[in-house]
Amino acid sequence: MEWKDNQEKELEQKIDFTSKRELAKTFDTSEKEIQEKLEDLGFRTLQNFSERNQKSDSLDMGYEISDMERRKLQGLFGEKVAVFVKGKIKRFIENSLPENWTLRHGIKLTTSGVNQKSLWFGTKNSNEKEIEINDYTVRHRDLPREEIEEKVQKRHYYCSEEVFQQFQEHRIPNIDEVFYAVNKIGNTESREYHLVNTESSRISNQEKHEIDLEEVQDFKVIGVEIKTTENRAENLLSSVQREIRDKAKESPYLDLYSLKVEYEKHSKKIPEEVDIRMEKLG
Repeated sequence: MEWKDNQEKELEQKIDFTSKRELAKTFDTSEKEIQEKLEDLGFRTLQNFSERNQKSDSLDMGYEISDMERRKLQGLFGEKVAVFVKGKIKRFIENSLPENWTLRHGIKLTTSGVNQKSLWFGTKNSNEKEIEINDYTVRHRDLPREEIEEKVQKRHYYCSEEVFQQFQEHRIPNIDEVFYAVNKIGNTESREYHLVNTESSRISNQEKHEIDLEEVQDFKVIGVEIKTTENRAENLLSSVQREIRDKAKESPYLDLYSLKVEYEKHSKKIPEEVDIRMEKLG
């Protein structure tokens, strides 16, 4: 703002008993503008004001990062790099599977029979904005039935009681990425779904619909542990992760891989290239 002589005099008269905040409101301007004007008038130190604890718009800080914090930052670097190569990770795993197997990040399994058991494995919510699949309720944005069926069938399957039990026993905690590889045998079984069209305000925006799910007869749970290091990635496994590795060596239903991102925690810059190695453990 442009200051007039009478405004400057009024400002000088009020500075001894009025805060910068109140002055800014009185003159309809910012606190920064008030501060600058006061300095122009010769009030250049905090002691010239009635307020003793003035707040600054900036703060210079020096901080020494501890060795533990450097290791954490090193791990975060590797995890972010792994996101960039997630497609390659998935293709590598798919190439290791037998023909006609399907790889998923998350699936829902349901047993057959009267006393059905049902459980999600892995990621639950769909990343697709136009549809949300939860248990037997599907919320969608005006999608045709054929597309709804296709999307549900990619995430929901049924299986025998034995396969369901084996699935539960091979859930793996404390692993960065987990995939589920399933072998379907062509059998189908119908399930009733509640479809909700969130784009429609009509009373008839909800309906029940039967969807045929495929049967899973065989599976593998596949873990990928990300390690950022210059050493062997396997040497950095926690005790729980070592137990999973040892179990994978003896089980036909479990595989564990390490994804080694080579980056030294004492490095002071982001590299232009990063060596990444994926290796089956055991």
